[in-house]
Amino acid sequence: MTQVTVSSRPDCDIESVESAYVVQSDFFVMPEHMQEFRAVLAQHARNSVCKERGCLSYEATVEEQNPQIFNVYEKYVDKNSYIEHRSTPHYSWFREQVQSMLYKRDDDVVISRRKFSLVAAYFRRAKAIP
Repeated sequence: MTQVTVSSRPDCDIESVESAYVVQSDFFVMPEHMQEFRAVLAQHARNSVCKERGCLSYEATVEEQNPQIFNVYEKYVDKNSYIEHRSTPHYSWFREQVQSMLYKRDDDVVISRRKFSLVAAYFRRAKAIP
């Protein structure tokens, strides 16, 4: 996987958070919308982290074997923060923007803190896309 975007709160060491609500999603993007999707996803990541106190981190990678698949990992203070995220204007904007760019989207999956720590360690080693 190749890292696409990472946004995290500058005022929070996400590794020191004892428990968190972590969500993983996969977005399957049509080839003609790849660049546009990256831009929209990057803006959404910045909005989520900057505008939501409960959003600790928003990270995305693209699969090397199939660059149309974007894997997104979001980390929240708790479940309520994630529920609030889904009711924000920038979340609605993101959903509206990407709706026509996708040929498939997997449902969100909650993952454990330990697994997220392993994923976060991988992201730190991943090569960023210029």
